Amino acid sequence: MMPSPPRRPETLRQAAILTLGVWIFTFILFLMPVVAATGRLPSFAVGIVTVDMAFGMALSAPLYWVAARLHEAPVALKIGGVFLAVCAAAFAFALFDAVTGGHLIRIFMAEHHIPPDVVNRTVTDARTKRA
Repeated sequence: MMPSPPRRPETLRQAAILTLGVWIFTFILFLMPVVAATGRLPSFAVGIVTVDMAFGMALSAPLYWVAARLHEAPVALKIGGVFLAVCAAAFAFALFDAVTGGHLIRIFMAEHHIPPDVVNRTVTDARTKRA
């Protein structure tokens, strides 16, 4: 078992600021299609995206923990460990976003009067996918 790396307050502060900045930027990007489609910012969309971003921020903590734990590890282990952690977090976020974000995509598509069959092909859903 590797020893726990020392936690420097400035490192934690930098990680927190970077994480917050990335997720605030992502929050804005997620809301842009809704505003473009409707011309306004519906409160339910803000709520859905806020939940998505909170989940993403929560996933950032384990990523930081993995990176900190592998700080003194050999380079190959560092790269592999961080890669696997990022892939796991990305998968978890994509799954969570598919459940919550699908509603936003349907609203966006409906505002542009796109036929339901096109919407169903756009929103990732195993039941509507065709080979």
